[in-house]
Amino acid sequence: MQARYLAIDIGASSGRLIGGRLNDGILELDEIHRFKNGTVEKNGCLCWDIVRLFNEIVAGLKICADQNMVPASVGIDTWGVDFVLLDENDKILGDTVAYRDARTNGVDDAVLKLVGEAELYARTGIQKMSFNTIYQLFALKMRSPEILAKAKSFLMIPDYLNYLLTGTKSNEYTNATTTQLVHAKTKTWDTELIDKIGLPSGMFCDLRQSGTILGPLRSELRETVGFNTQVVLPATHDTGSAVLAVPDVDSDSIYVSSGTWSLVGVEQMEPNCSEESRLHNFTNEGGYGYRFRYLKNVMGLWMLQSIRNEAIAEKSFPHIAAMAEKSLDFPSVVDVNDRSFLAPASMVQSIKDYCKRTNVPVPETIGEVLSCAYKSLAACYADVTKEIEELTGREYDRIRIIGGGSQDTLLNRLTAEMTGKEVFARPVEATAIGNILVQMIRNGDVPDLKTARRIARWFLDVDRYPKTVLSYGGRLGYQAEKNDEHYIDAGDTANTEVSLYDYGGKCMVFETRGLDTPALLRPNGNDPKKDGAKVGVIAYGTKGYMVQSTYTYCAAFDLEGNLLGEFTGGGNHYANFVDAVVANDPSQANAPARVGALSAAVSHMGNISYYLGEDNRVSPAEIEMALKAITSLDDDGVTLARTVEHLETNKVDLEKYPLSLGQKLDFDPEKLVFAHPEAEKLASRAYRKGFVVPKPEEV
Repeated sequence: MQARYLAIDIGASSGRLIGGRLNDGILELDEIHRFKNGTVEKNGCLCWDIVRLFNEIVAGLKICADQNMVPASVGIDTWGVDFVLLDENDKILGDTVAYRDARTNGVDDAVLKLVGEAELYARTGIQKMSFNTIYQLFALKMRSPEILAKAKSFLMIPDYLNYLLTGTKSNEYTNATTTQLVHAKTKTWDTELIDKIGLPSGMFCDLRQSGTILGPLRSELRETVGFNTQVVLPATHDTGSAVLAVPDVDSDSIYVSSGTWSLVGVEQMEPNCSEESRLHNFTNEGGYGYRFRYLKNVMGLWMLQSIRNEAIAEKSFPHIAAMAEKSLDFPSVVDVNDRSFLAPASMVQSIKDYCKRTNVPVPETIGEVLSCAYKSLAACYADVTKEIEELTGREYDRIRIIGGGSQDTLLNRLTAEMTGKEVFARPVEATAIGNILVQMIRNGDVPDLKTARRIARWFLDVDRYPKTVLSYGGRLGYQAEKNDEHYIDAGDTANTEVSLYDYGGKCMVFETRGLDTPALLRPNGNDPKKDGAKVGVIAYGTKGYMVQSTYTYCAAFDLEGNLLGEFTGGGNHYANFVDAVVANDPSQANAPARVGALSAAVSHMGNISYYLGEDNRVSPAEIEMALKAITSLDDDGVTLARTVEHLETNKVDLEKYPLSLGQKLDFDPEKLVFAHPEAEKLASRAYRKGFVVPKPEEV
């Protein structure tokens, strides 16, 4: 087991401390502490409670000590653009005003009189947004010049929290680029620009790169939390950390970092500060290793969060998605980046007002408002995707949605429909993963970014149909079981089958066994080494495996087969489904209907592959060769070897009763059809007419 690391990941609506460590090359995460965040009104402004945020960090560090989970290092990431100013005694000047505050209204016009918009973009490459740090600082200059005059240190939010941890002041590069004051080409503070708009250049610290060690905890803080550790700079801008967890962002995919804001973009090694790029309002935010996050900011889940908090706070997000889905026929969409949606008193009313102004149908029900928001977000993702392809001169095959918003299956589906791209969702905790991976690279546990992204890709859940399926197996072993070499089994369903599902960059392997498998524990508590079972599910992990032998019982074992624990529950899934339908509440279901459909579909797809190759009897060596066609398979032949061992244990002579190698089938996940006519014939059949209640006159 390697060293443990801690990501302190704070967003606009919540914060979390997440521990991580590598175990046999797999990144394991533990949530240590979670807390809410949000703005408070103070002196007529929307502000962050920076003191409370730091107190929550300290509380989380204490939990690390209490749970014996002391990290080798910690790293902090937050949102961008916001900052604190310190005086000569290192005390905060004024309030920590949030970017959603109205103090920057109209300030951009004043700044652009001093430096033209085209020149500003050519220097910094940063998207024009009214709340960028450059406009916040200029607002201070216009309205509270005495505060700016006393400022000796400029620290962005993660910089200040790092200062409280270590006593060291610094400005980290990725977050600093969101100020619109860093030169895109030199990657340093643009002092000429800073002087031009009349800001005090002496308050800015030297820029430091992600991976820099700031130092240990301050002595008084060590006593408070009960341990010492090193503070390392990750990409302190949360999106900068999140993008590190996208496995193929440097090749053929567009990413959507989906949270309160959605950031849609690609990774590039050089900035694009062209006039065309400016006119499309794209930004070149700094990334790890001086990469650039070439992206556009989209309003994001803020709209959905605001609607929920305002009108249906008691409803879960799955229920909200279900409400929207029922109203998807509602036609109107809005420009989600319109300033009226930035911080409205009522998001519902703002959407209605926008529709009135633009002469489109006005939503009347909350379901229609939600539908409008969902479709508008997906439409915006689609528009930005087209812009990216136009500006980069290339097409992208897929979209990677990461962050908390990746759990919204309706938004993912609408994004796929409107972009015409494959959509891959997860990891949810992408920002924390990227934060931790930078610390691991700095400590030598991970050699480079390429390796780090390979580790991160195993956090991608599979929420779609596979692109390719291949199965092998057979109906084997009954002669040995019956102790009758001439026994003829009349069944035609494989009792031993391995199905491989290629999702493009990730492979799922599912094994089915109908012969004795000692690892399966029966619910009567018998020793699994002595009393095996024939039916169940085994989920293999790096530390052991979990066995489900009935719908209501499962058990966990270590790698040596020792029982670690037993679990019961689940109940009657059929009754649960009926109860959810009767209540008209999809959140009551044990799982969404889509999950059930996906699960059932992969079973059928595996069987179809097997049936089409049932007469194709081959040796294990021939199967090994065929598996090379599944490029995402990386189990190094372990599953095939385990299957052969299982059959030999059950006295199956594979020379006499060889395995069947199914047909490799390609599948279109969008159209839901096989590319092979013979497979498509097996995917459906002519069904009888559904039950219809007869009319009274027909009875």
